[in-house]
Amino acid sequence: MCSRYSSQTIQVQVHHIANTVSSVVVTTPLNFSHDCLHEGPRQKPFIFDSMEVIRNVAPFGVVYITGWEPIVSAHTCDSGESVQLIHHMNLLAGNTYRDEMRIMVSYDRGALGYRLPTGYGTLVGDTSLWLEHHILLPPCWGNRMVHDRSGFRLFVSKQQPRYPATMYGFSPQHMYIPKALGVVDHVTCLPSMMRLVEGLLVSDLHLLAVHLHTHDQFSRKWIEVVRKGRVVWETQVMFGGYGHGQSFFDVLPMFSLQSSDRICQHCIINTSLLTLPLIEGTSHGEEMCAPLILVGGPGLLPWSRTHPSIVSGKSFSAILSSP
Repeated sequence: MCSRYSSQTIQVQVHHIANTVSSVVVTTPLNFSHDCLHEGPRQKPFIFDSMEVIRNVAPFGVVYITGWEPIVSAHTCDSGESVQLIHHMNLLAGNTYRDEMRIMVSYDRGALGYRLPTGYGTLVGDTSLWLEHHILLPPCWGNRMVHDRSGFRLFVSKQQPRYPATMYGFSPQHMYIPKALGVVDHVTCLPSMMRLVEGLLVSDLHLLAVHLHTHDQFSRKWIEVVRKGRVVWETQVMFGGYGHGQSFFDVLPMFSLQSSDRICQHCIINTSLLTLPLIEGTSHGEEMCAPLILVGGPGLLPWSRTHPSIVSGKSFSAILSSP
């Protein structure tokens, strides 16, 4: 089976926990051969190491997501090395795939689960849901068949929380970092909070959590909020690479956003270690400096209103030290 899309609908498993809270398991089997791969490094033509698979999810009613855990299959190469084949997964909402999509839940390789702060939740309404897998085979995998069953365990409530929450991401789209420049700080910014969505009442909006999204090329990363040219909030500096650093982290205490606030993610790389220029992508040797943020509060759009989650950011690079 090599189809990127499938008419087969994923049937969910709903488990009652207590009162109005349930867990919903959303997984699907993925079975395909190495010949099905249709994506690869753009600077290395005719090499294919990855593929995207999209499946529609059966509806499970009007509920509010209050947290999630990734369910990721573990695999072993012939060498005995333990590996994951899933590079990232997203649960998306929208009438059709890629049409005004909202990110409901996201996972990147090595990330832990996340629970929203008490009193916040993300509405799952009557629009269609899609489970998106991106497979990136490790070099040790060879030409073996892929048999994987990964997805999410969602924690949902039928009771409307006090405040709505939603996820936004921004990506530079055209990242290009030449090699042999020395240490470079690549920065991706959302120019202002008002760029997120028309009508957003930013005067009453809180930054709840952040995911400093990178792959395995950047060595360090952090996010900051810039207000009138001054940094007014920032995360600690984190190491790059796959692992727990790919998780969502609470913003404690919650940070109140203003409409003119600019959110930026810094990504540090020593370009003397590169053999090719670094470009944006999801194959081996490619990178992203593209944060996801979780926002919520009374200033968010009404519960019934849908909105796209991905917006274009602005990016630039600064040389911190020459070779």
